[in-house]
Amino acid sequence: MPKFNNFPGRPGRNPFWNYDSYGVYFITINTFDRVPYFGQIDQGKLWPSPAGEIVNTVWGLIPEQFAFVRTDEFVVMPDHIHGILIVHGSPPEVERSPKQDKEQPIPPPSVGGVTGLNNPMLGKNLSRVVRWFKGRCTFEIRRVMPEFTWQSHFDDRVLAHDEAWIRTRIYIRENPLKWGGGRDKSRPR
Repeated sequence: MPKFNNFPGRPGRNPFWNYDSYGVYFITINTFDRVPYFGQIDQGKLWPSPAGEIVNTVWGLIPEQFAFVRTDEFVVMPDHIHGILIVHGSPPEVERSPKQDKEQPIPPPSVGGVTGLNNPMLGKNLSRVVRWFKGRCTFEIRRVMPEFTWQSHFDDRVLAHDEAWIRTRIYIRENPLKWGGGRDKSRPR
């Protein structure tokens, strides 16, 4: 099994899933070393710091930035976020932005670095969305909190049926009520 930063495999990734296809995904992103940058929980409610407010705002910008994504349930916790993203389909031959009247061809093979058109940041996929989200949050948060950093990975789960989606929504809504100051032990399965 390949190693990723001294860990076997890529944590949280389903090797049999096409992340460019339609999917409903439960996303968890942690801060580095689980530092509680985003605020504190008191009586089941997050009292956000400026960083927590930024994260909440940037999550709301995802559908404006990516026409192929809808956001669903979301919560900011002191040291992580949970959210559901709905990604629509694989990339077509031509991409259209809601603000464009003309078709714009996909970049030629010289674009995309060493991976060319296989670069995951060029397609309509989950990694591209999460990378943008983390980058935009980092840029904005470091204006007020220069030491801020995310964990390098994110965890995702494909919500393959309605029951999993419903359980995950409930889990996200109730997460602040169950906060114990550490790792979530009641993750939906």
